[in-house]
Amino acid sequence: MNNIHDNQKQNTLDPYVLVDELSETEIYIGTSKTFNSKVSPIWRIKRYLKTGNVWMSGFPNGKQDFIHIWDDRMSYNYK
Repeated sequence: MNNIHDNQKQNTLDPYVLVDELSETEIYIGTSKTFNSKVSPIWRIKRYLKTGNVWMSGFPNGKQDFIHIWDDRMSYNYK
């Protein structure tokens, strides 16, 4: 029998986070539910790009799923 308290605990764990600040105008943030590998398709990646005083953000091909590879972050098209 499942313990409801254990299930609630599992759902509230913080994700693993990686931050790559390439420059003052470009930042990548990756989150993963498990930190198995930076070359496994388990990452949700968000890119922040600054133009003038405005920061824009996007996801690889506009997808926010945990299906991307962290090490490939610079090769994706962000929308």
